[in-house]
Amino acid sequence: MIDLIRRPIHKEFLLYQETYKKALEPENPILSEVVQYLNGSLGKEIRPTVLLLSSAMFGPVEQTSINIAASLQILHTASLLHDDVIDETYQRRSKNSINAIWKNKVAILSGDYYLTKVIEIAALTGRLDIITEIGKLGASLADGELVQLHVSQQQNPTEAIYFDIINKKTAQLFAFCAKAGAMASSAKPEAINRLALFGEYLGIIFQLKDDSFDYILPGQSGEIPGKPVANDLKEGKVTLPLIYALEHSDEKKSRPYREIMAKRHFTKYNVRRMYRFAIESGGLDYLSKKMEEYKQKAEKILAEFPPSDAKDSLNLCLEYAANRCV
Repeated sequence: MIDLIRRPIHKEFLLYQETYKKALEPENPILSEVVQYLNGSLGKEIRPTVLLLSSAMFGPVEQTSINIAASLQILHTASLLHDDVIDETYQRRSKNSINAIWKNKVAILSGDYYLTKVIEIAALTGRLDIITEIGKLGASLADGELVQLHVSQQQNPTEAIYFDIINKKTAQLFAFCAKAGAMASSAKPEAINRLALFGEYLGIIFQLKDDSFDYILPGQSGEIPGKPVANDLKEGKVTLPLIYALEHSDEKKSRPYREIMAKRHFTKYNVRRMYRFAIESGGLDYLSKKMEEYKQKAEKILAEFPPSDAKDSLNLCLEYAANRCV
């Protein structure tokens, strides 16, 4: 589906990839190894795809949009490098993470190197308004990570806090993609704001789907290859299905699971108990319901725009985010 989504911007996407790789050519041998390793697992690159498609909705995609897309992907990579250190995660996209191979100091410094490149590439646009938006986005990512770190040490997470975290850590990244693409193509302010909201909803769907994968345990149908089992809960991240189960169960039923969270006693046996509790209490069904709600909101926004191939592809992005397997 990704190739179909990118069809309207195929040439522009290749230019983005070239720009991205040229931006990251360090002379330091250790950094060169890290960059080469990371370039081998960039994922689906859905975020720069959304940015370029948003730009294409309002005219030809210029170099400004391509530079912003590269800068955005570099920022995203930097945040993952730092997140893996904070969360003590040792696998990323079915491969060992940078901190697993080169340890924390190299991972952090590599993340810092990527962050400096964000500004360097963004500055090539000559657009202070877009550089300002990138700064706001970086602050949002750090804010979300700090909130998540604080919440992971508590035993009473709420749905409101959960959505605040995923909005800051994921949704605002997608909102920036849609907004910046429209800004680069000189869209009208109303169109820019509407597309930013579309991106926010798309990001929420993307994260909700990602969180649902954590509830596929070993041996179950649909197990995700290369994804660490119950990784979120082991890191103290309580996601929507479990939050829903805890909030909608009586105190007697939920008490054992709150005690596990308070003691951080996340053995394989306890994790299975908690995930079965979440599923049996309707948590996964509730997640699917919320995902559909946001999908309908996003579709309604896109319906306001004139027909175009880029618009069709953004609709496909919604389908991909909601139905992907990895």
